[in-house]
Amino acid sequence: MRVLISAVLGVGLLAVPAQAHDDDESTPYGEPGMASMASRTVTVTMDDGMRFTPATVAVKEGETIRFIVRNAGTIRHEMMIGTVEELKRHAELMRQFPGMEHEDTNAVTVDPGKEGEIAWKFTVPGTFDYACLIPGHYEAGMKGQIVVGSTAVQLPVHDHLSAPGRTSASSPSGGDVGRGEGDVRRIDKANGRITLRHGPLVGLKDVDGSDMPGMTMVFRVKDPAQLDTIKAGDKVRFVVARDGGALVIESLEAAR
Repeated sequence: MRVLISAVLGVGLLAVPAQAHDDDESTPYGEPGMASMASRTVTVTMDDGMRFTPATVAVKEGETIRFIVRNAGTIRHEMMIGTVEELKRHAELMRQFPGMEHEDTNAVTVDPGKEGEIAWKFTVPGTFDYACLIPGHYEAGMKGQIVVGSTAVQLPVHDHLSAPGRTSASSPSGGDVGRGEGDVRRIDKANGRITLRHGPLVGLKDVDGSDMPGMTMVFRVKDPAQLDTIKAGDKVRFVVARDGGALVIESLEAAR
């Protein structure tokens, strides 16, 4: 799964452009683009009516689009690009961890009155989706479509991106501690946070009962002093525990 998320934090990011999950890999719907190489800019507005404007974006195959994502509402919203299957799965993860924020080049979280940016190159023809996966927003219909073809033709938005039927109460029990390895992408000592691109978290269960897959996440660290001996670019081993709807690193060490 190529969608990236960050762990629940008390205070979120302010329209911070996301980090790559795997900078050298493409996805079923394209690959990260460069804003400087964009053929055009599309402004997408999000509002508290749980709608995107426009609800459909037509793109030519091979085109790089610079999305300016504007939050016109009074609460936080996000835009994530993906396949229907990925967005459905991540909507379920958001129900399990209600405060997750995304850290990826295909997504941006935007606070009220702010704007963020996504640059994406659409290398594969087809119909793809974007959605706000903040719990309650997705279920209210906050979603849209990107139609990619050899010629850009506007198509109506279909309601195939239906809300998942599972509720948070049906999430698997247990699996509250996971162990993993990863690369340090960023350290925020002032707030006791670390961004890791990691492999599977063995023992921490996903919504389908399997180990949570590899992705890039921002974790809160239980003991911020652990960040004193770690720097960006290091490989680390860590133990993460579920704390309500959050994921908190219990122990962290450099991988030798």
